[in-house]
Amino acid sequence: METTRSFLGTILSNGEEIGESAKANANRIVVRVSFFDAEIELKALRNDALHDPPKHKYAFLIDNSVLFESARPFLETLQSVEPMSIPFGDYIAREGSLVGVEVPPPRYSCAPGFRFNLSCLMNEGMNVQSLNTQDANSIAQVRQELIAGSYLDRSQAESVVDALSRQISLIQG
Repeated sequence: METTRSFLGTILSNGEEIGESAKANANRIVVRVSFFDAEIELKALRNDALHDPPKHKYAFLIDNSVLFESARPFLETLQSVEPMSIPFGDYIAREGSLVGVEVPPPRYSCAPGFRFNLSCLMNEGMNVQSLNTQDANSIAQVRQELIAGSYLDRSQAESVVDALSRQISLIQG
């Protein structure tokens, strides 16, 4: 089984050093990185191997301190709480792939008679039914009506429906 591990770190090299590295070799950039995990930092300093191929893939998130500072409170909380007590812990603390994991609608949208009125998103003269997040047919129909008759493009329309009909949703763009 192939796994992916991620290591977080901060770039210590300044822009001038990175520029000089790029000039020295067009195919490779050398940067100094300080990893947040002391064990990984030690392995990097020793040039120790991080894996035995082909069992693992590695991803490195390198930051210039802006991203880390914005995520610091979240990361510190994750270190100090029980994983299953975290909101959305079923997704965040889950091992392995999220493929096939059912994501239910938001709790508030499950109240009897609750519907989203999305008519404000429609072009003039176009109508859309109310979105019932507990009905797959309603979700599919509203998605198509927004794509066909709203001022949103396809991706935006799908993102709105996804965000309203799931407890958690990732929107890129």
